[in-house]
Amino acid sequence: MRGTGGRFEDFLKDEGLLESCKALAYKQIIIDELSKKLETENITKVKAAQMLHTSRAQLSTILDPDNNSITLSPLSKIAAFIGKELKSEVIDSRV
Repeated sequence: MRGTGGRFEDFLKDEGLLESCKALAYKQIIIDELSKKLETENITKVKAAQMLHTSRAQLSTILDPDNNSITLSPLSKIAAFIGKELKSEVIDSRV
């Protein structure tokens, strides 16, 4: 099967889906790293929730791959917990 020669990113942008796809990808990267840390360090969800100053239910919601409503605040906490820093920037999209 041969494509039209356009980039997939351009297609997503044209369809108005690019930003939501990026956000989901960033969330998934952070969640994968968190899951790996919990597994390798034998940290339970209850203990992780305590360490993140949240509830186990909230942590389960965050870890749910079908939940797309996570905000930057919990992502920032999780990034710090896994030894990362979440950076966000607003740039001119006309560049």
